[in-house]
Amino acid sequence: MGPYMVTRSSSALIPFKNVFSEAKVFDFIVDVPDIFILNTASIILESKQVINKIYIKYEIMSIDIKVDIQDEQEGEHTEKEKYPVTGKLTVYCTDHAFSYINWVYV
Repeated sequence: MGPYMVTRSSSALIPFKNVFSEAKVFDFIVDVPDIFILNTASIILESKQVINKIYIKYEIMSIDIKVDIQDEQEGEHTEKEKYPVTGKLTVYCTDHAFSYINWVYV
């Protein structure tokens, strides 16, 4: 799904729904954890429950799954970004019977 555009001054809200017929635990992973930080690694959603707030925030990326970008280290100095930083948020069900199913947001 996506792409979702996130800048230092804006964020993206991504809806997510438990499509299964019973409550499940879902885990959230970002592929560039040095830049995009999640405030929660997992959540339990009831059957068909929808969350409207996978929240992605840029720092060099909401359930509220809030993904923040790390601040620069004190004294660290970066050039103005010339190219976009890209990343993926992957959501997957921890139930072993469904662990092969992933939702990927780019």
